[in-house]
Amino acid sequence: MEQSPLHFLKEKTIKDICKPQTLVWVPPETTLEETLQLLHDHDFLSVPVFDKETNKFIGIVSVFDIMIYLSRHYKTQKMDEIDFQRSINAKAPVAKLVGLSPESSYVWLVHSFHPLENLFETLSMGVHRALVEIENGNEPSKYQIITQSDIIQYLKDTINQLGSIVHRTADDLGLVQGRIISAKLKDVTLQVLRKMTQKDVNAVGVVDNEALVYSLRFLTKQKNF
Repeated sequence: MEQSPLHFLKEKTIKDICKPQTLVWVPPETTLEETLQLLHDHDFLSVPVFDKETNKFIGIVSVFDIMIYLSRHYKTQKMDEIDFQRSINAKAPVAKLVGLSPESSYVWLVHSFHPLENLFETLSMGVHRALVEIENGNEPSKYQIITQSDIIQYLKDTINQLGSIVHRTADDLGLVQGRIISAKLKDVTLQVLRKMTQKDVNAVGVVDNEALVYSLRFLTKQKNF
């Protein structure tokens, strides 16, 4: 009898998909400018914020939180680049970005010894990343971060163990949901960012003047974090 995918997940622990890595994090007083530089340097989409005074993680700030912050400063279509830059406080502490998106307002924590299906359940709720406690302790060095991209890579590497589910269509699996939010090629980027934050989506379909899909731009493409 073919082993079910659910049974496969129950046999594995979260530790099985964790790779040795040093967690990159920032303190709450880190500026927006410094945070952007760090994300750029490491090619990350998010970074945990750890408060040494409370010895706790207060959130995981992502590019989506930064998008929300920037879009709130874009007040009018007539606002030029210079006025926009002046309206942004690049020295604002990253702590102010925590909670701008629903996901960053809560620290999703899982334990490495828990079944892999626990992590799947967490990420299936729309969570893109979670902290994994590798060892007991509150220090950042005791944690790793795991993302939806890590899960996809792991499933790709172990595809032979997933059985017939890999031959089913996205529609059969209930993965096709709702309407795609779109933007036109000539739309102002900041207007698109505002639209994305209002609709709470991290991707938009880009269409031409004839409303044909030109491409699909994912901000959560296969990158670290």
